[in-house]
Amino acid sequence: MLGKTEIDKTEALIDSAHALKDALRQDRHRPTYHFLPPAGWMNDINGAIFWQGRYHIFFQHNPEGGWWKWMQWGHASSVDLVHWVHHPIALTPTPGGPDRDGCFSGGAFL
Repeated sequence: MLGKTEIDKTEALIDSAHALKDALRQDRHRPTYHFLPPAGWMNDINGAIFWQGRYHIFFQHNPEGGWWKWMQWGHASSVDLVHWVHHPIALTPTPGGPDRDGCFSGGAFL
């Protein structure tokens, strides 16, 4: 069981991480015309479609951190390809399933 000191240190680290995240979002050098996820790591934008007046993209995404791990598919959409709305994760691995190590690029549209 954690003591009060360890809990206080953990809470301070979490607060510090949130403050850093907020500061980085305001960084004037953060790209604005290059798509970025709201947090974490991403690559391999694909599955781009135009549907019901919006551009939709899907991308490999680890929302837990800035490194490649347990890949999921992120989803975002835009009316102008500049201002993006981030949607919930589109595909996520099934624990113990054939995709347990991650959802990777492929090709399908239904």
